[in-house]
Amino acid sequence: MLEALLLLLFGLVGGLLDNEAVLAVAIPLLCFLMGLQNATITKISGARIRTTHMTGVVTDIGIELGKLFYWNRRSLGSDGHFVRADRGKLRLLAAILSAFTLGGVAGALAFSRLGFVSTVPLALVLLVLARAMIRAERRGAGSGESAPEPDRSASQPTPSSSTSKTSVALGGMTPPAPRAP
Repeated sequence: MLEALLLLLFGLVGGLLDNEAVLAVAIPLLCFLMGLQNATITKISGARIRTTHMTGVVTDIGIELGKLFYWNRRSLGSDGHFVRADRGKLRLLAAILSAFTLGGVAGALAFSRLGFVSTVPLALVLLVLARAMIRAERRGAGSGESAPEPDRSASQPTPSSSTSKTSVALGGMTPPAPRAP
């Protein structure tokens, strides 16, 4: 919600101010917004995804492609290890990189033609999505339902309902279970 409101403020006020005044405020504000987005996605994904820089994403794509094209000489290696790519993760990373690239090009084109106001539609979409998530969380909290605790003795822990929602939002990737202190 905070990110949406700040982005909306940036888009509405940016066109009204002198260019030098805007730069003095816009650059730190945009840096804060990128950090806020990165922190949010990092928290949601269990520290598996970063969204404000693509070097890690490209590195992870390279690792998964290396695994994908690796030729396992035997059905199992000498240590019993079989190299296999995580195709779901590869698809997710490729989608993130594609969205980042397309968004950067579209944003540059829109800003060059429309200026700061080009961020207003994005801020409004983000605001609608944030409100929907807040309402959904309030309904879940108000119903008295609590997420089931995973069975720690099982080899495959059962994800809580919030983890399942996160898994769907992350293209099937499930964040790791929280560690006990």
